[in-house]
Amino acid sequence: MAEPIIRTQYWNLATDTVRTGATNHVESHVDMESHLLPLDRARGAALHHWGVARGLEVTAVAGAPGVTVAPGTALDTAGRTIVLAAGSAAVTDPEVAPDTVQDVPTVVVGETGVTVGTGPAGAGRTVLLTLVFREVEAATGGVLVLRHAPWLRLLLAAGFTDRGDQVVLAEVTLDAAGAVLDLKPGLRRLAGLPAGRLELRAPTGAPSSASQTAVAALAAEPAGDVVLSMLGGAAPVPALRVTAGGDTQVRHLHTTGPAGGLSFDDQSVADLPRWEWYSADGFARLRAGDDVLRVRMPQTIPGSPDGAGFDVLRRMRVRSHDVFSAGIWFHQDRDRAFVGMGIDNKVGFFGADGSGWGLAMDTESGNVGMGLGLGDPEARLHVDGFVAVRAAGRTGRLTSGGSFPFPFLRGIGVDASGDIGIRATGRLAGQFVGNVQVTGTLSKGGGGFTIDHPLDPEHKVLSHSFVESPEMTNLYTGRVTTGADGLAHVELPDYFEALNRDVTYQLTTVGGTASVSIAEEVSGNRFAIRSDPPGVTVCWLVTGVRQDPWADANRIVAEADKPEHATERYLHPQAYGVTEDRGIYAATPDQQPTEDSR
Repeated sequence: MAEPIIRTQYWNLATDTVRTGATNHVESHVDMESHLLPLDRARGAALHHWGVARGLEVTAVAGAPGVTVAPGTALDTAGRTIVLAAGSAAVTDPEVAPDTVQDVPTVVVGETGVTVGTGPAGAGRTVLLTLVFREVEAATGGVLVLRHAPWLRLLLAAGFTDRGDQVVLAEVTLDAAGAVLDLKPGLRRLAGLPAGRLELRAPTGAPSSASQTAVAALAAEPAGDVVLSMLGGAAPVPALRVTAGGDTQVRHLHTTGPAGGLSFDDQSVADLPRWEWYSADGFARLRAGDDVLRVRMPQTIPGSPDGAGFDVLRRMRVRSHDVFSAGIWFHQDRDRAFVGMGIDNKVGFFGADGSGWGLAMDTESGNVGMGLGLGDPEARLHVDGFVAVRAAGRTGRLTSGGSFPFPFLRGIGVDASGDIGIRATGRLAGQFVGNVQVTGTLSKGGGGFTIDHPLDPEHKVLSHSFVESPEMTNLYTGRVTTGADGLAHVELPDYFEALNRDVTYQLTTVGGTASVSIAEEVSGNRFAIRSDPPGVTVCWLVTGVRQDPWADANRIVAEADKPEHATERYLHPQAYGVTEDRGIYAATPDQQPTEDSR
C-alpha cells in the first residue's frame, strides 16, 4: 500500500507561534508557507483549468445506500492538487467544521477507494458528491504532521454554485431511505490545459545518438483561427485550418491504419449519418453508414481514353467532355461493352466486338431499335410506338404503333419456353387476376386461399391452408341415415373406381353414440354402411389414391436427394438462418461479380 502524503507541522496552534525544539526553523516555515505552497498553487491555477485530472470514478449499487470513490487526482480553482491515494486518509464526516485541522476523524483509503454514506440528510433528494482540499493534524512517530485528507461530502444540488473550490464528482439521486436511485456525472468536469501554442515532438536519432525534434504545432491565431502546421522545414507549413466561423480548410491530410480517413457532417440537414472518405482494399471509399461510392486506385489501360468524370447527387450523372459520347465502358481483358449516349439523342447498349448498338433508344421520339441499329429495316426488333398486351375474356390482343415481326398467338399474353419458361423473384414474385391453369406438376413451399372475410369483407381477409399428402389423394365426403335394417348405401361418382385405388373410410355418428361399420366396400362405385341401432345419421369420408395414367407417370417422390448443383443449398435459406446466396435459385459464384470487377 502506498505511503500517506504528509508534511511537517511547523506551527504551534496552542501558542500561535512556530514550534520550538527540533522543528524550530523559522526559515523553513517561511519557505514552505510563504513561498513554496503559494507558488505551487499559483502555478496550478495559471497553467490548468480546475477539475478531475485522473481517476476518481464514482460507483454505486442501485437500490442500496452509499457511493464509492476510486483513487485519483483533482485540481481546485485555487490551484491546489487534491489526491485521493490508496493508503492515505480521507474525511467523510459531513458534520465536521470546514476550517478546523484538529480532532478531525478520518478513514483510510483502500485500494479500490473509499465509501461515502448517503444517510438521512440527503434522503429523497438530489445531491452532489464533492471533493475538497483539506489537511488534518496527526501524530506520526511522536511528531505532529499535517495529513493530506481530502473531504468527500454530499451537498444539496439545489442552490449549489459551481466555483471550483469544491470539485464535483457526481450527481446522486436518493430515495427516502437514502438508497441510490440514479447516478450520473452532473456538474463533473475534467481538468484542462490553457495554451496558445502546443508543439508536438517525435524521437529522432542516428545509430549513435538519440534525440527529439519538433514535427508539428497547433496554435491559435489573433483572429481566432486554429492552425495545425508541419514543422521541420525552413518555415512552418499550414496543413489544417479551422476558422473562427467554423469552416475547415485542408491543405494536406494523410491518415493511415484500419480506421484512417476523413469524416464530416452535413450541417444543413439534421440527423443524417456522417460522411466518411477512407481507403480500404485498394479502393477509395465514400460512405454514409454504408459505402455509396468506391474508386479503385488509378491504373493505366492501353487504348482507354482519359478524361472520364462523374457527378453524384442522389443519382449518378455521366457527362461528356471532349469526346462524342458519355457513358460507362465495361472492361474484362479489354473494353468489351459500353452503356450510354452514342450521339446527342441516342442511348443504349454497344458491343465493341463487332455487334455495335444492340439496343438503342431515340431520346426525342422514344423509338427503340434492337439488332443492327436504331431505325434499320433489318432490325430483329423495331418498335416505333409502343407494345401492349391486353386480355379480354379468352382473347389476347397485341397493339403496336409500328412493326412487330413475331408470330402472333391469339389468347396468349406472354409465351415462354425453356428449362425455366418464366422465373420471377421478389417478395411478391407474381400476381394473377383471373384463372390460372397448370397442366404439369405444381411444386410449392406452401399454399392456401385468401378471400374477403365473410363477416367483415371491407376490412379483413380470411385465409386457409391447403391439405397436403405424400400421395395423390382424393377426398369424398357426405352424410347418410341408415334405414330400419341398419343399412345405408352411398353412391359415389361413376368414375370413382377408374380414378382411385387404395380406398380408405372414416365414419362419424351424429346426435348420439352407435356402432357403425362398413358393410360393403366400394364396388360398382358404391359402398354400404351398417349401424346398430338403425336410423343413425352417419358422416362419412372416403379417400383414394389417383391411378389415372398421368398420375402413374408422375408420382411425387416424398423424400429425395438434392441434385449435385443443389447440395448444401436451400429452397428457403432464410427459414434456416442462412444468407440468400445459399439459396438453390441464387446466382452461382461464377455469376457473381468479384470485388476486383466492380
